[in-house]
Amino acid sequence: MGSDVTAEQRQRMIAEAAYFRAQRRGFENGNSTQDWLAAEAEIDRAVAQRNTGRVSITPHELEQLMQRAREAQLELIAEALKAKLQEQAAADNTRPRSNGADSLIAWEALSAALHSIATDQK
Repeated sequence: MGSDVTAEQRQRMIAEAAYFRAQRRGFENGNSTQDWLAAEAEIDRAVAQRNTGRVSITPHELEQLMQRAREAQLELIAEALKAKLQEQAAADNTRPRSNGADSLIAWEALSAALHSIATDQK
């Protein structure tokens, strides 16, 4: 471990990485110890690479990172859309519902997001 990362920072980075591993699988069918150990290896490797000044990543690892970024982007868009629909429902003094208009808005927003992400891949 490099001298520029404190033990506390390392611990926090591992905890965050382990959390995101569990989140990606929906917090189901997993083992927190396995998540922690995999996150620990990932963080230690990243810190070591940072300290040597070179980044070594395989094309497969790069694709996995890009896929995780795209998934996170879609999750954020979906959450923002959900919040917007709830705001609209609250403004209308009604409970959130799934009617044709809401579905059309959701579909258009998600379609635009998917198109944007697909364009970024090219």
